[in-house]
Amino acid sequence: LQRRNCLPKVLHISFRDLMLKQFKTALREAAAGICQKCLAATAGQETDATQQAKGTLDTQIGRLTYTQSLEFWDELVAWVLRLSKRLVAFIELVISRCPEDDGDSAEEGASETQSYPTADDLSSPRELPLASSTQATNKAFADLGRLYETTVTAMLKQIGDFVAARATQSQKLKPAEFARTLAASSRAILEADSQHQSLRKRLEPRGVLFSAGSVSRELKGIMYNQTKMLVEEFHQSKITLARMAVDVDDWSAVRVDEEFQRLVERMIDPEAIQQPAPASGANEAKLEQCLRLKDKQFHVVSAVLMLLQCMWQYLEFCHTLPAVSCDVMQRLLTLLRQFNNYTRIAVLCGGIAKRAQSQKDKADGDKVEKKKVTAVQLVHCSQTMGFVAAFLPLLQVAATPMMQRQGGDEQQGAHSQATLVSQQFEEVTKEYEDHRRDLYNKMQNVLVRLLLIGDWYEKPHPEEKDGVFPPHPAVKSFLDGCGKMYKMLMRILQLQDVQSIFQAGFAEVAETLQKKVGPGVGKFRKEDLALRAPNSGNRYVRDVAFMREHLITLPAIAKAAQDWTDELMRVVIAYLDVTQEVRQEFASLTPQ
Repeated sequence: LQRRNCLPKVLHISFRDLMLKQFKTALREAAAGICQKCLAATAGQETDATQQAKGTLDTQIGRLTYTQSLEFWDELVAWVLRLSKRLVAFIELVISRCPEDDGDSAEEGASETQSYPTADDLSSPRELPLASSTQATNKAFADLGRLYETTVTAMLKQIGDFVAARATQSQKLKPAEFARTLAASSRAILEADSQHQSLRKRLEPRGVLFSAGSVSRELKGIMYNQTKMLVEEFHQSKITLARMAVDVDDWSAVRVDEEFQRLVERMIDPEAIQQPAPASGANEAKLEQCLRLKDKQFHVVSAVLMLLQCMWQYLEFCHTLPAVSCDVMQRLLTLLRQFNNYTRIAVLCGGIAKRAQSQKDKADGDKVEKKKVTAVQLVHCSQTMGFVAAFLPLLQVAATPMMQRQGGDEQQGAHSQATLVSQQFEEVTKEYEDHRRDLYNKMQNVLVRLLLIGDWYEKPHPEEKDGVFPPHPAVKSFLDGCGKMYKMLMRILQLQDVQSIFQAGFAEVAETLQKKVGPGVGKFRKEDLALRAPNSGNRYVRDVAFMREHLITLPAIAKAAQDWTDELMRVVIAYLDVTQEVRQEFASLTPQ
């Protein structure tokens, strides 16, 4: 064909289409044969295999077990690679028969504008002159390059479609199991791309232009989509687990297995996080009172221990399938956001109290008291949010190199996506810090309610007995609640957190009193019987002095209590009726 100058015309687009059609037919026949062989080998009986082989090829592939699918996939990939090698050998043969410099033919008077022979010329018995030109030869090479690219791309896409036929089964696999399927596709991708690059090096010096893309781009896209579907299935199962964990938790602190402490330390270690977890020993587990993170300790609930397990499983997913590390980490951040929202509904919005109330109603009927979220539950929830907020920046630093492990053509995109995920880490951390701040505000409101619920302003003071002026019942209730909350907070929270909670609660009580009796108030409400009573200021001065006497015995908040009672005393003396006798009696407590 080359001697007769017919090679360019033979390698026409119709020839390429014919070859592609034949290759696709051969591929489906080979796939059907491999599939039936896999089914027959496992079934053990020919009748069973024949029954299983009924239906379309996609249906048969869907019936393969996991082990059968691996065998099918390996053999089919090997078949495609063998055919690809034969195609390369065919092209190499053509190249070897077409010298780069065709000057001898040109000396014989061949014209570059000479028309190609027709089909009738090819069938003619007469011999044609040697009229091959460099331009015509290069066109033939270009057609050969397009033949290879089109054929191999189509075949790799077809075996990718066979994988997609098992999408439902693939979503149920563990990451390590799906990774075995990816290994076969990676082998096909690497070998096909290597052949493609080798062919480009042979033909590009002759002026042949190849497409910019890779012949494996279709297969890469299919496998990436299949992997993302597996990621999404895994992610949805963890979302469901997180919701169940929050719903069943009573938000009381639990003792922590040392295995969780080691897990935390692994996840914030940039080297350990990229390695598979070692097998846990069979030794008896040791229990700790709290989780340690750097120099801080956190009393946590069982829900956050479940969250830690889920987070490690996400990181293991990244280790097993590094090509989707950024996608997995984005799903992890979504899980953390959902966990935060579920927790907010359960504690701040009273979800756990409503659940307890509903269970109590079913057990005892309608004669029950309304349940409320306790201060202890608020504190434990704040510790949980504080732990996650402190943990996420450390996890971000450790996980960033793992998200940037994607190499090859996608390396730049991987770094860009990793940067985006890092920004989302910061956003989620801020959401947890805001949640903890809201919980602290809720605890501050508990202090205020202790006085308001006790009707310090509405119910009158107890009557004098033998020259003794008993404090208002609301004051006694307030001091009792403060003492209990102080002991509980000091046992769990950091000193500065305890001080900030009491300082904010004291400030709100002072502000409430200022609004009740301050300038511009005018007449007191009818409901404010304690304020409307004659010489009410005398009793409020004694109440403030009583609170000061007890609160300054609590070391961590003594200074805040002294400042607060000074402010209350100033407001009472300025705006309520206080006799001169009482002023003199409590002169030492009255701020100048």
